[in-house]
Order: sequence, then structure tokens, then C-alpha cells
Amino acid sequence: YLTMVASAKPAASPALVNGEVQRIAKLLGTRFTYPDASQKTKGAHAIPIHTYLLGDVRTPLLLLLGAVGLLFLIACANAAALILARTTDRAGEMAVRAALGAGVGRLARQILAESLVLAICAAVAGSLLASAGFRVLVARLPLQRGFGSTVAIGWTSFAAAFALALFIAFVVSIVPVRHLFRRGRELGVNRERSDDGLRHGVRRVHDAIIAAQVTLAVLLVVGSTLLIRTVEHIRDVNPGFDARGVTTYNLVPPSGMPVPVTRQFFRDVLDRVTTLSGVTHVGMTNRLPLRDLGYELTVKIEGRPDLEGAKRPNSLYRTASPGFLSAMGMHLVAGRDIDLTDASGAPVVLIDESFARSMWPRQSAIGKHITEHWGPEPVTRTVVGVVRETHMTSLIAESPFTMWIPLEQAPVQQGGVLVVRSAASSGVVMPLIRREIAALNSQVAVSRVQTMDEVESTALAAPLRLRFFFSAFAALALSLGAIGVYGAVSYSVARRRAEIAVRMALGASPGVVLREVLIVGITPVAFGVGAGSVAALGASRLVSGVLYGVRPTDVVSFSVAALALLAAGAAAAFLPALRAGHTNPVEALRGAVN
Repeated sequence: YLTMVASAKPAASPALVNGEVQRIAKLLGTRFTYPDASQKTKGAHAIPIHTYLLGDVRTPLLLLLGAVGLLFLIACANAAALILARTTDRAGEMAVRAALGAGVGRLARQILAESLVLAICAAVAGSLLASAGFRVLVARLPLQRGFGSTVAIGWTSFAAAFALALFIAFVVSIVPVRHLFRRGRELGVNRERSDDGLRHGVRRVHDAIIAAQVTLAVLLVVGSTLLIRTVEHIRDVNPGFDARGVTTYNLVPPSGMPVPVTRQFFRDVLDRVTTLSGVTHVGMTNRLPLRDLGYELTVKIEGRPDLEGAKRPNSLYRTASPGFLSAMGMHLVAGRDIDLTDASGAPVVLIDESFARSMWPRQSAIGKHITEHWGPEPVTRTVVGVVRETHMTSLIAESPFTMWIPLEQAPVQQGGVLVVRSAASSGVVMPLIRREIAALNSQVAVSRVQTMDEVESTALAAPLRLRFFFSAFAALALSLGAIGVYGAVSYSVARRRAEIAVRMALGASPGVVLREVLIVGITPVAFGVGAGSVAALGASRLVSGVLYGVRPTDVVSFSVAALALLAAGAAAAFLPALRAGHTNPVEALRGAVN
């Protein structure tokens, strides 16, 4: 393969550039003849550098941006509700100022100025927090291929934060200012004291705000639950190998080392490492499962004339030493493993289950022949073993066909990956193996020293990070929603304290009052849960690309989200409802008179 970087002219469209690249690739075929394994005239394409760098992280980042937007709207709704309550409590002050000649516009500007001060203070605090934890945050984002190192925070970020603060100040002031304009000069000290006034005034607005908050929170909680279930399903996937106790080491011989010398070095490494205390199995390969994509080449299948020419299947090309399958914890389902006699024996190959099942359905693949053209000349190999299905490139994507040829029969030795299974901890065995390799040849570089557990965790990194952020956002959404419900119900109880005292003095029981206040608090939550569930059904297709083993309309996820929001709303409404049920009529009425 060949990757080139070029700068296109401003007027050149992506389609034009792509067409030129394909034309050049076809022209290569008129001057050179390529073997099937390294065909250069097909598959050439051009992609923007931005797409190359971002890769498949575009969808996760857009989902995170959407989640942040929802959380932002929930926070704005909470702030608007609090400012509205504060403005309503200052109705007497507003009435006096209006009587002294202040217009509605002047009062609205005051509300906006107060909101602006709060928003700017919040922007400063948020900017300081972002500066302190920026690198930690970027480390948790689902970024790949070094793109995370290019992300920086600068003055433009802070300018955007303060612009957002101005926008927030305007947004959270809309509801109280609108309420103020609707009332005009009819501001009065006791206008909202009665339940009737509250029902037709602030409480109705509060209920709408709570319902909107819960609707948005349902979207986040549903998304978080879907991702949690996705990660659990991925964790349940059998990768086809046992990662426990396995450490890996990339061995890179110096440039120009002859193939026979490289092969002898690999033999010596395997022999030396096998004798180390605690080591149970040792093997060598050219590419690790899940971590290294490696090479694919077309192969000719014996007995399948229908798979000739362009229809020839592709297969991942892997090498394996004797003991590699045992070191990886991989298992044969038929035939035998690669052994020492294959070093000087006839060409042989191992294939995976899907390869055998697809090429020779309802037949045994053992003894069949595959012709590959990785080296200078085509080589026909006999299938001697079938390996249980192994996830080679991804835990969730369908793996390509895979074949393993004996390491000693590989035509090219460009380095390898040493795989060691041991009973000792990785912290103990890694230094010992490094020392043995250096003792054999200090010019051979040892890189990418990892445990297979780390390799497996890296394969799970993107869904795990998405789960982390969505879970954090969902928890914040639940908290903000609960705070909103608690604030609204507490405000309602405080405004109706005199009314509640009169009712209790006339014989209303604490249980009746508690139940009524609880219903008042939970009703907008229930409406929000219903609306949020419908909205989540409509938006479920947006997350389908990052799900595995779970449908976007998963009933369990939707049920968990609905129950979580209802429980949070009920818990938030219960405390002020309980306080209302224990109202002392004498003290409440005395306070109302005073």
C-alpha cells in the first residue's frame, strides 16, 4: 500500500481529485505488472486530510456535542425558573417602582442585567475549571490517531465562553421578562398569593419548564442507558483468545538484517524466553489481534472455479510460530497446530472457522489447498488446521477471513510480535524478557510492550469513553431535573403556606395535603417523561451507529430512563410535600398576618 499527502488547488473539487488519483493508478498498470498481493491499480482513492485525521470519531463527537447542548438547555431552564421565582417574590418592589414611574422596559433591563452578572461569574468560574482540567478531559474524549494532541484551548475558546455567557443571560431572562410584560402595570403585592393566581401565573410557567427539563433529561438518560448496555454486550463478546496473563513485545530488527539471521534470532528468543520462571507458553506472530490490522491478499481456493479472477476472496495474512495459539489462548476446532516439522516441510496453513465454512460448506477443510501469492512466486498450501473464530480487527465489526502460515515459511521477515503467557505478573516478567532480548542482540528494538488486557481495553476505548460522558451528563441531567422539581414545589409550598394553614385549621389532614402537593410536583415530571420518551424514539436512529447488541428502541433502556426520572422527580417533590403536610396552622397564619 502507499499513502501520499498532496495539496489540491482551491478550485479542485473532491470528485475531480479522486478521479485524477484513480486515473494515475490505472496508468501504473500500463507500465508495471503487479502480483495480486500488491495490486496498485485498484482501490486508489483520495480523502480530505480532516477526514483522515478524525476517522470514525466524527459520530461520537457529534453525539457528545448534542449531549452537551441538551445539558446546556436543562441548565438554562433551571436558571430561568429560579430567576422567575425571584422576580415574582419581588412583585412588591416592582409594583412600588412602577408606581414611581419605572416602565416595564426599565424593569426588564434590570432583570437582564442581573442575569448577565450571574452568567459572567459562571463563565469565569467555568473557564478556570476548563483550563485546569482541559488535558484530563481531552484524554477521555474518543479521539484517535494522535488527533487529541492537536486540540488546544486558547483565547478564542474563552471568547466563545463569554459570548455564550451573554447568550445564556438573554435566554434565561426570556421567561421572567415575558411574564413581566404580560402583567404590565398590574403588578401587585398579593397578586400571586392565592393558589388560583399561582396556578394561572408562575406555577403554570414552572410546570412547563420542569416538563421541558425532564423531556431533555430523558434523552440523555436513554442515550446513557443504551451505551451502558452496548458496552456490556461488547464485554460479553468472546474475542477468541484469552487475554489473562499475556504480555506482548514488538521486535524490530535493524534494517538490512538478512532473513536467515532474523529467523535464527527469533528461534533463540523463543528458546530463551521459554526457560524463564513462570512462563508457560511462548509464540511469535507478525500482527496482534485487535491491535494490528496488517495485510490482506487475494487467495485461490481449490475446488471453487466460481471464485476466480475478481471474485477471489481476500484473507488476512498472519504468521505463527509453534506455540503461538497456546500463548494467545486460541483453540483449534479441527486438524493440528503448526509444529517444528513445518520449518522444513511442505507449505501448510491454518484458517479460521468462517474461512473454512464459507469456502467449503458442509465439508471438512482439512487437506484442502489454498494458493497465495505473498512472496515472489505463488505458493499452494495445505490446510492442516481450523482455528476457532477470533476477532482480529474489531470486537464488534465482522472480521475478515484469516490464515496463519508457519513463521519459518514466511517469505519475508520484517519483525514480529513476541507473545508470552506467564503465571507471573506483567511487572515481573516484562523486565526479564527485555533483558533476554537485549542479551541476544542489543540492536533489535523492543517497542509497544503491552498486556493483551491493555490491547482489549484499547479496542473498547471509544464506547467506554462515550459511556463515561453520557453517564456523567445523564447524572447531571437527573440532578438538575431534581433540583428544578424541588425548587418549583418548594416555591409553591412557600407561596401557599397561608392557604395550607387555613385548610389544615378547617380539618384537612396532613396526608391529604402531602398527597396533593406531591401530585402537583410529579404531574409535570410525568408529562416530561412521556414527551421525552416520544422524542427519544424519534432521535434513536442518531445513536444507532455506535450501538452493538441492543436496538435503538430498546424497551429496557426506555423503561430505566422513565423510572429514573419519575423516581428523581418524586424524591425531589417529597421533601417539600412532607414539609407542607407538617405545617403548623397557628404559626403559618401568624407569619402571614405579620
